[in-house]
Amino acid sequence: MATSPILTFVGEGLIPAYSADAQTMAVVMAGCKYYAAGTVIAQVQGSGTAVNEVQTLTITGTPTGGTFVITFDGQTTTALAYNASTAVVQAALQALPNIGSGNVTVAGGALPGTAITMTFVGEMAGKRQTLATVYASLTGGTSPAAAITLTTTGKQAAGYWDSYDDAVSDGREIARALLRYPTRTDGKGRHYYGTEAVSDNFYFAFTAEAYYKGVFYTANLVGIDANGVADLGKMVSGVNSALTAAVAQIKLY
Repeated sequence: MATSPILTFVGEGLIPAYSADAQTMAVVMAGCKYYAAGTVIAQVQGSGTAVNEVQTLTITGTPTGGTFVITFDGQTTTALAYNASTAVVQAALQALPNIGSGNVTVAGGALPGTAITMTFVGEMAGKRQTLATVYASLTGGTSPAAAITLTTTGKQAAGYWDSYDDAVSDGREIARALLRYPTRTDGKGRHYYGTEAVSDNFYFAFTAEAYYKGVFYTANLVGIDANGVADLGKMVSGVNSALTAAVAQIKLY
């Protein structure tokens, strides 16, 4: 496989209004997500030390029978007994093709009375992951149920980029750049380009490409709002009378 993106993609890339002024940089995006071209992105700063993501599975209601399955980024484990050991849960997770051997450890328990933790390690260490989900068919006890919650958010030592979100307060509330091409990320830090169905057009790199400078039609930007426009380098230069839509002048300092 190639180790850098090429110009074969699902959907068009974001096209600047004036290509001469546009400049790009490499960015590492959060894992297990799809980003459309033109997505407004923001940076979650790192601390200089990588943090492994930890998720916790809890079963309540003291069941005496039944099973549950865990789904991670679209892949689902085999059915697991209500009182499955940590070794059994770990083996089931590592059997998923999007996790793999040595990339998650399971501790705690014993189920169902005591929660278990799932820590992403190996190729998935120090990365933001999607939250796994659990579907349970439990019997006995009193209204038994199962849930997975985020205990520790994974993070690269240098941080990561994600979709701009003005409602949060972890860095994603400050719009900083625009994603050039549609990109799908996985839990191992790979950024995919092309179509998975046709192997010749399926490529990955460990970074995506984002514009940090240029002039763009705001109609082509995904997730933009008034605060995001203000963030992007105090960048509104006004509407050029020669254009048919408002444009944003992006210049980060």
